[in-house]
Amino acid sequence: MTQPTTAYCNCGACSVSVDREPRHRLYCHCSVCQRVYGQPYADVTILPAAAVSVPENTRITFDRYKSPPAIRRGMCPDCKTPVVGFMTYGPGLRLAYIPATAFKTNPPETKPMVHLFYKTRQADVEDRLPKIAGTIASFIAGTPLVLGALFSRR
Repeated sequence: MTQPTTAYCNCGACSVSVDREPRHRLYCHCSVCQRVYGQPYADVTILPAAAVSVPENTRITFDRYKSPPAIRRGMCPDCKTPVVGFMTYGPGLRLAYIPATAFKTNPPETKPMVHLFYKTRQADVEDRLPKIAGTIASFIAGTPLVLGALFSRR
């Protein structure tokens, strides 16, 4: 992706604009992602929230699916699929999480880097990526990805 693009829900009714290539991508096996995505794990890209624009007249509905601090997940009210999620890590430190599949016309070139919360997986995954099991270990392993996305220059 060398130019701005759009990320869509599954039915195309809701979208967000993205002005840069996501440089970080991961698989999340936490129970919230399993429930929200309706799949064994979420395949998400991570980028600074400032790189994502949500239209003013959007129909995306935002909610948290666990107690804060938690990702505010934006869902399409029609197809009930995620479009974008936002997480604030501190003053001026905000990330956007966008499903890799939401980039319908211009998929991200970034490859997934890790499986997080693998302890709650629904099935084993056969690949060579690191698989981080516990909650604390997943937070620790995810920290470089979060920091990299927060302080990404491109």
